[in-house]
Amino acid sequence: MKKIIVAMPTGFFSLLATLFLVYLSLAANPLDVQSVKLFPHADKCAHFLMYFGCTTVYLFEYAKHKLPHHTSLSVELAITTFAAVMGILLEIAQLTLTNSREFEYLDCVANATGAFAGFMLMRFWGMHFVRNLLYHTVTRRKHHRRYKSQRKIGQQ
Repeated sequence: MKKIIVAMPTGFFSLLATLFLVYLSLAANPLDVQSVKLFPHADKCAHFLMYFGCTTVYLFEYAKHKLPHHTSLSVELAITTFAAVMGILLEIAQLTLTNSREFEYLDCVANATGAFAGFMLMRFWGMHFVRNLLYHTVTRRKHHRRYKSQRKIGQQ
């Protein structure tokens, strides 16, 4: 599985996530579901989860692209801001481009909150997970070069 993830071109999963998000945001009835009553503001939870997932995918691919090096906080924040702004623009597109969808301010808030939560997860836990998962597959090394050189110094 690791080799498949590494072999995919950078941006492939991000493109799929973006296209899926645009489709769900602009299609009249994307999942072909009749009105289902779940709980009040269930759609806000869906918006949160969609942008949480999308931002997580974007940051995962960025981390995969940067291996074996560490990621940059400023780039991660730019990616997160892109996802949040995309959510706001898709809400505006619902207002202007479709007759079947409605613009809601709380959807914009849920989109931005989901993107920020995805950033927080990836920044404080996910990047470590990505490095542990894919580092040895990408570098084909057993140990990081820095640690290897420190071992040689200690052995002398």
